Amino acid sequence: MPPSFRGPNREAIGMSERPRPLFVLPSGNSFAVEDPVAFCLENARHPLLYPARERLLLSDAHTDPDRVLNVVLHRCGLNLAVVSPGRVAVHHWTQLADLRRLLKEHRLAGPGVQVALVRRKSGLITLLPAEEFLVGVRPAPAFPWDAYRERWERRHDRDPDDGAPAPCSGSSYSWEGIAEGRTPWAALKSVWRRDRAPDCPNNCDVPLAVLRFDWRRSGWLSGTRAVVARCCFVCRRVAEEERRGDLWPWLVEVLDADVLPCRHDGGFGVTDLRPCWPSPPTRNLYDLDNLPRDLTLDELVRILM
Repeated sequence: MPPSFRGPNREAIGMSERPRPLFVLPSGNSFAVEDPVAFCLENARHPLLYPARERLLLSDAHTDPDRVLNVVLHRCGLNLAVVSPGRVAVHHWTQLADLRRLLKEHRLAGPGVQVALVRRKSGLITLLPAEEFLVGVRPAPAFPWDAYRERWERRHDRDPDDGAPAPCSGSSYSWEGIAEGRTPWAALKSVWRRDRAPDCPNNCDVPLAVLRFDWRRSGWLSGTRAVVARCCFVCRRVAEEERRGDLWPWLVEVLDADVLPCRHDGGFGVTDLRPCWPSPPTRNLYDLDNLPRDLTLDELVRILM
């Protein structure tokens, strides 16, 4: 973004009592301006406004402001957002920009904030809660958030029932003794401990927790689709991250050796994963002063012989 287009501090815009206008690019990037109409007229020759240059050069301070804005919104694909406390009005011609970045940067993507979408071509005004623009989707109302939150908080502890399947944890991987397509709590806890989890993109300022992981055939002709779904315990939304190729290298990285899955069914048939398990590290049986404390009987016999 050109330095001359950079406006006041973005955090200050979200907190200001006075409505502040910003131009929003289709990508979601935005920059603040003091006077949108004056900005367009003064920067008529800038490449960003090139599609509307001819009409802007024929306009001046006496031209109808709505005509100036309409030609810019129409021909340049920009949106004009007016940010006020608890409210955002977004003026667009027909193409609506990605507003998620705008609302996130100004910490407006939360409860109590209303977004008004003003479609200049038809005059249609649509009112939506800002929560509609949060990243991710809400799971079914019956999703056991409390159970997942409690397990996540105890992710460093070993509980007697960690071997039980977690609800709503569908997967193309299977574990011994667990119903097909279900993930045990022990596996999820291992991922929560070892995964480099990103923070929630919705200004919740908390790390996301892996909910499920899948690698399946997405269609007879379209190949496979690898997905890692993560949830946020604050905004209670689930966002999917698509990954390239097999998930196995990632699983070996984030799962403890004793909770690696034993089978995989991604639509091509069932594959036995046990031959792919990494070999256990070589145990020290020769340094008699530093022997492992959990020696097996076979290892003890090997030492004595």
